[in-house]
Amino acid sequence: EVASSNIPGVALAVLDDGRVAHSRGFGHDGHGHAVSADTPFPIGSLTKSFTALLVRQFIEAGRLDADTPVQRVLPWFKVADAQASSRITVRHLLNQTSGFSRADGIAPLVAQTQASTMALARAMSSTPLNRPVGASYEYSNLNFVLLGALLEELSGRPWPQLVQERVFAPLALRHSHTDPAQVAGMTALHRYWFGVPLQQGLQALPGMAPAGNLVASANDLARYAAMLLAG
Repeated sequence: EVASSNIPGVALAVLDDGRVAHSRGFGHDGHGHAVSADTPFPIGSLTKSFTALLVRQFIEAGRLDADTPVQRVLPWFKVADAQASSRITVRHLLNQTSGFSRADGIAPLVAQTQASTMALARAMSSTPLNRPVGASYEYSNLNFVLLGALLEELSGRPWPQLVQERVFAPLALRHSHTDPAQVAGMTALHRYWFGVPLQQGLQALPGMAPAGNLVASANDLARYAAMLLAG
């Protein structure tokens, strides 16, 4: 696959009955070092799964309900449609059925905004919905930015600290990080241009962290997946 897809490096881990039966790296990390199963990679939107897990923890602790309206936790929250604002629930955000558009979810990435998660959530006050609340699915980063704001409000802690304390530490994920800028040994970021992977700079936007900032290794993601599979 490395050869046929022109990929610089790959790491994999195979789970069998809840344990890592095989893990290995292939190729290089973009900095001249061989990839291993412990090499940290930016994992992009797989981050959303970690945010959803944090939400589930608050639900199981009785501090939140999936059908809680967002405004019950964040009274100031609103979108361009005032009536729709009051109907958006935690479940809508988790299921990507709130009505936020994919394009509006990409806009902060395009603008390279340095705004915080809370600031991005407050800025949604002028955001129009793309469809009625709960009507149908549309993937949008804004759903998970807003979940991040909910978690920060409920806990009084920033989202990166919550992930570290409630997921990384209990699972001993030693090659996982919340800030790509602070990671030693992380792979270089590559994007395809006409079939050729070109190295790109990576700028982690703080406000978008709950939707896509995490860095993790194949072995760490295997431990995480084993936890989920074990219930």
